[in-house]
Amino acid sequence: MEMPKQGKMAVSRANNHIDNSRRNKLLILEMVRDKGPLSRREISAGCNLSMATAKRLVDELRTDGFIREGSLMAKPGVPGRRSSLLQLNGKQGYAMGFSVDRQHVGVNIIDLAGQSLYEGAVPVTDYRPEEVIESLARTAETLRADFDARRRGRFLGIGVAVAGLVDASTGLVHFCPNLPGWENVSLMKQLVDRLDAKVVVDEGVRCMAIAEKRLGLGRDLPICLFVYVGSGVGAGIILDNKVYRGKNGMSGEFGHVVIREDGPICNCGNRGCLEALVSTSGVVQSVQSLISSNVYTKLRIRAEVGQQVTLEDIARAAAEGDKLANMVIHETAEYIGAGLVALVNIFDPGTVILGGEVIENLGDVLVDDVAKTVALRGIHSLAQRTTILRSRFRFNSAALGAATLPVEEFFETGMLNIG
Repeated sequence: MEMPKQGKMAVSRANNHIDNSRRNKLLILEMVRDKGPLSRREISAGCNLSMATAKRLVDELRTDGFIREGSLMAKPGVPGRRSSLLQLNGKQGYAMGFSVDRQHVGVNIIDLAGQSLYEGAVPVTDYRPEEVIESLARTAETLRADFDARRRGRFLGIGVAVAGLVDASTGLVHFCPNLPGWENVSLMKQLVDRLDAKVVVDEGVRCMAIAEKRLGLGRDLPICLFVYVGSGVGAGIILDNKVYRGKNGMSGEFGHVVIREDGPICNCGNRGCLEALVSTSGVVQSVQSLISSNVYTKLRIRAEVGQQVTLEDIARAAAEGDKLANMVIHETAEYIGAGLVALVNIFDPGTVILGGEVIENLGDVLVDDVAKTVALRGIHSLAQRTTILRSRFRFNSAALGAATLPVEEFFETGMLNIG
């Protein structure tokens, strides 16, 4: 039997009220998450809600356990009166993140407020898709059982960062140049079928950019450009507080910009790509090539005894005044800076954050040289207004960003920009 017209209108009004209430609660949670601790008055003003509505919704969120009372704050101009500050209750939920690349599989668990609760590595000896997926599933089941037994709050889901071409909207991994057999792998579907949990899959460098945006140096930046230089090279772009993905959802292949036409052959088949020049293997090969040319360096000793020169060796030799090591660091910085100039000129990001093994090991000397190259080669009015920063995160930031994916979906912020 069809509902009378007046009855339909009443139901519609009730549904609209529920939708508005839910929307406003998410708005409050997002504000407290980003800017808390906050007073009720600050929440009311920041969310454009009346004090009565803000108080009612905050009380409901407190009852549900998502917000808790914190410290007291004196109200300006009101002697003797203090209002309590509200903050997000991180214990209300947790999410799990994995990172998959050719070197290792990492794992990180964060609470609802972004606090890291667990960090480690997943034992993997076979990097074929079916073996890695099985290892991820077993690890996820074990960790979830442990956290649930300790009542860590609701389980929000799993994020997976993969070093390759990834379609986040479908969870399909199209191709991973450094992982055998990773072509058209339905990673999200296979993990959902196995674990019966929410799963979000994204590209590794984008996950690092998300970690920077939510938990790192990019927290207060609506526009943020993160560049990873390590086993590969890539860029994660945040525009107007949203991940920029491009038409096909696979933006950020910064490593395959050609810098030197006569340079070494890249994994992609082209010659002189940025990745072939400044990735970990590219820097090491540059040093080894110079050693083979009989250029004097302290690093020759390692090569002569058959040991692989590492980034740590290069950094140590440079600090001790080794000319070859310093020359390679300077050359690497020039290549990175030359590539960054194009991104800075196009996006005008204001801030560029550098991370990855090469940045971490070669340190501030490298970053300072990158900044000098951008300042010299970029459009003056843009380059002079661009700050180059070194990420504070170390090697597992992809897993940290991956763990952030289900949290973003829970808060429905739209930042992930997954169509």
